[in-house]
Amino acid sequence: MSNDAHSQSRIRKILGILALLALFLLLNLVILHVPSTIADYELPFPSFLTSKSTQHAPSADEGPIVFAMVMFGARSAQEGQHMLKSVLMRASRAVEVHIVCSEDAIPVLDAKLALVKKPVHGVDVRFYPVTSDVILARAKRAGIGSKHHAGAGGLAKMFIHELVPAQRAIYIDTDAVFVTDPSLLWTHFLSSHISSTSTLIALTHGGVHAQGTDLCTCVMGLHLGRMRGSPLLPSTLLPGTDVRALGRKEVWQAARIDEFNPPWGDQGLYWAMFHSTPGVFGRLSRRWDLNACHGHYGLNMLASDTTPDKFMRLGNDTADVDETDGILAPGIVHFNCQDSEDSVFENARVRGSPVWGPLVTYTTQYKWAWLNQGDGSESVVTSTIRFAGFYDERVAAEWSQKKAGHQ
Repeated sequence: MSNDAHSQSRIRKILGILALLALFLLLNLVILHVPSTIADYELPFPSFLTSKSTQHAPSADEGPIVFAMVMFGARSAQEGQHMLKSVLMRASRAVEVHIVCSEDAIPVLDAKLALVKKPVHGVDVRFYPVTSDVILARAKRAGIGSKHHAGAGGLAKMFIHELVPAQRAIYIDTDAVFVTDPSLLWTHFLSSHISSTSTLIALTHGGVHAQGTDLCTCVMGLHLGRMRGSPLLPSTLLPGTDVRALGRKEVWQAARIDEFNPPWGDQGLYWAMFHSTPGVFGRLSRRWDLNACHGHYGLNMLASDTTPDKFMRLGNDTADVDETDGILAPGIVHFNCQDSEDSVFENARVRGSPVWGPLVTYTTQYKWAWLNQGDGSESVVTSTIRFAGFYDERVAAEWSQKKAGHQ
């Protein structure tokens, strides 16, 4: 073989090796940039929905206190306005409130918020109107349902993380009011002994052996970003989530509940997940849910100034009582388990009771216009975020686009 022929042969071999290396690198780039399954893919919310609270997870000492609420129907909004008012009455810093709601709830709240022109601290309220049909459709994709009287509004609590783009928020029910500064709950939720790096949800309960009625989803600290990534619930649009999700078929079976008609509605589903994987649940102090179902744990406005321990009815597990000298100071008073009313705040028995009636009367009769105590440097901002699909739909659509782009 001549030297020229030998050189050409070597060049062809080198080019062949380089071609193989290029192909290998290309395949690796595809593998790195395209998930192996859709279940591994997480889609960030669109940039137009982001804010300081959604772009990063600030410490408890910076940024606003972030809340999430659900209000379905004008009657629910009529009740929920009092909880919202109690937040603004007592918050010592700016607040950001995300409200998943029906369309008819918005005017009720807008009319009240419009009365506040000069709040002491900034107020940012965002409405996310959705229909019952889309909630029921999402629940069907997750393999759950409910016949609870809360209806679609109750099921919506299972998907707040798929509609609200914040990284974390405090969920609060409409039939309750704050007694003290909400920033104390925010700090409590974000403290290291409540929220570890693995915590998805923090709520009140009666200990690791708590039954469904000992656990309440009426006040919850939600790590929304982690709930999206976990994921909390599966979707038929996302292959693989049926075995990865925190709430899945085996969990409902192990808890022996009917996932299409769970006891206590959404609370039954959360209890089954808590029963299955307690390690991802933080424990809020029950001061943040002094609920009527449990007799407010014996606390009331009739007690003496020095409330002895005998007034506390918490059961055997009191690990969540971390207050000074073991006193459970009221944080949120919750008026659940009442007679059927359009609003518990219109319930004559609740308002007339000396137990917590004075608090209810004071909160409901406090005028929205009295919240104008600022110097004009802060304002109330409201906005409506139109429905653009649940998180599972957005991820599925993005996955399809990426997959098509690599074909």
